[in-house]
Amino acid sequence: MTQRVAGIAEEISQLRRLLESKRLEETRAKTNLDLLRAEFATALGKKGSLEAVIAEHGYSTESVRRLFQSGVMQSGLAPVGVLADFLEVEPRFERVVEDFLRDELNYIVVKSWDAARRRPAPAAQRC
Repeated sequence: MTQRVAGIAEEISQLRRLLESKRLEETRAKTNLDLLRAEFATALGKKGSLEAVIAEHGYSTESVRRLFQSGVMQSGLAPVGVLADFLEVEPRFERVVEDFLRDELNYIVVKSWDAARRRPAPAAQRC
C-alpha cells in the first residue's frame, strides 16, 4: 500500500508539473494570439484607409490619365504627371498629407511655368 501511495503521489506530482507547463504554454499562445489580432486589426485599418483613398482619388487620377492619353494637352502644355506622382512621404505621414492636399494631389504638373500659364484652346476652337 505504501508503494502504491508513493507511486500515486509521484504521478500526481508529474501531472501537476505537466499541468503547469501546459498553462504556461496556453498563456504564451494567448499572448501571441493577442499580438496577431492587433497586427490584423492594424492591417485591416490600413487596408480600409487605402481603399478610402483609392475611392476618393482614384476616379480623378484615372480621368487625368485619360486626359494625358487623349492628346488634348499636347499643344505645348507638356504634362509630366500629377502632383501625387512626385510626392514621396513616409508612410506614417501619408494620411496627413492626403488630408491636407486633397484635390491638389490631382493637379497636373507641367515642365515649365510658361506651360502652366497657357491654357488649352476650348474644344470648339480645336476643331
